[in-house]
Amino acid sequence: MKETESIQTVDTNIKIPFWRAFCFGLGDFGNNFVWTFVGSYLMIFYTDVFGIPMAAVSLLMLIARAWDAINDPIIGSLSDRTRTRWGRYRPWVLLMSFPTAIITVLTFWAHPDWSDTSKIVYMYVTYALLVLCYTGVNIPYSAMTSVLTQNTDERAKLSTMRITLANVSIAGVGIIVVPMVSALGGGNDAIGYRLTTIIFVIIFMICASVVFATQREVVPPPVKHKYPLGIQFKSMLVNRPFLIAFCGQLLWGFFVHGRGSMYTYYFKYVQGDEGLMSLYNLVGLVPLVAGCYLFKAWYNFNGNKGRVTAYGCIGAGIAMILMRFTSPIGSPVPFYALCAISKFFEGVLASGIYGVIPDTVEYGQLKTGVRNDGFLSAFISLGNKFGIALGSAGVAAALAVLGFQANVTQTPLVTGTINNFFTVIPGILSVLCGIVFLFYKIDRKTFNDILSKLNDKGQSNDPALD
Repeated sequence: MKETESIQTVDTNIKIPFWRAFCFGLGDFGNNFVWTFVGSYLMIFYTDVFGIPMAAVSLLMLIARAWDAINDPIIGSLSDRTRTRWGRYRPWVLLMSFPTAIITVLTFWAHPDWSDTSKIVYMYVTYALLVLCYTGVNIPYSAMTSVLTQNTDERAKLSTMRITLANVSIAGVGIIVVPMVSALGGGNDAIGYRLTTIIFVIIFMICASVVFATQREVVPPPVKHKYPLGIQFKSMLVNRPFLIAFCGQLLWGFFVHGRGSMYTYYFKYVQGDEGLMSLYNLVGLVPLVAGCYLFKAWYNFNGNKGRVTAYGCIGAGIAMILMRFTSPIGSPVPFYALCAISKFFEGVLASGIYGVIPDTVEYGQLKTGVRNDGFLSAFISLGNKFGIALGSAGVAAALAVLGFQANVTQTPLVTGTINNFFTVIPGILSVLCGIVFLFYKIDRKTFNDILSKLNDKGQSNDPALD
């Protein structure tokens, strides 16, 4: 069987002005006031504020990923098929931001006096709805990068801006949440989390509105676009650069977001001072932003986004592993020096790990004749979420088995496990992620050749999908 896809003749080699790239990046800036907040604080909110057993939280993380396996491809496919005067993806970002905001507030609305059964049911329902609604924002937003321009350098600019602003909000959330919860709650963490969440979702909705108002989708949808899921799966499985990006997202989700869920546990239970988390994120903020910005310069010199991403992963991993032998209290100078080094390389890899994705769309289009930006973005998101699940659920399950109890002094076995999940384990996975990205072969010349071949084929891009 042969599938073909029309390519309309329009100018898609668009130069993105700084202001528009900045406004695009505000999307992830706002997104992380929801998703980083959820990834870094929801687990400790469940166990220490809501009073939900750690074992139940661990099971939730695994079941939620099964739910993602259903809704992520559906959202991706639906957004690919959307046709409006504003484009395929922009309306999703705006419209789905409203239910996401409401459900986020409900998710962080603690009811500590309820029975354990009621708490667990509430947790499952609100979290499942949150994942679905947030997916409706994030997958179309991620897919937008490949339709705003087909200039690979401009895509690198968009990804750099997106990840830079994302990391500013990631670090900002890490700096301000603990003092905000304390100040707004006046000693009542349940109220503090609720009010903090309301402020964060307002920022989130404003940023989504800015993205909708300022962006323009210039890469037209193909005339033939309603591909069966089987064809889309088949095209995805022969897209080797995409599979590398997917594996990278899986590992990245584990070692970045899984580690992120341990931040509060590490500083509260291992170091004995939850407030140190704010200092840790503050020290890492400038190196993190610097790494994001220097990715573009490094890529300009190297010409291969995957190779630069690999260097970032390996550098960050080594720094995390070495951090196991330091302490913010006993040896603060080497600890915070390694924090700065790891954050710099995390900035590099964060820009790169999203920077490689848009170029895999045209690679797959040339190889298979199928262009499915949203569908591929859905599986990138799915890989990332599975990584998060394996990290968060693995940590939660290990702590539950070892006898973790909220708000009490932990045994040395528990604190040692938390320490390892904060340092050595994510460090090893980061290095492994770097090795994966060393196999990414689309450099600047290769991508320009792909575009040239697509343009030469014009209306008859017709490789076979047997």
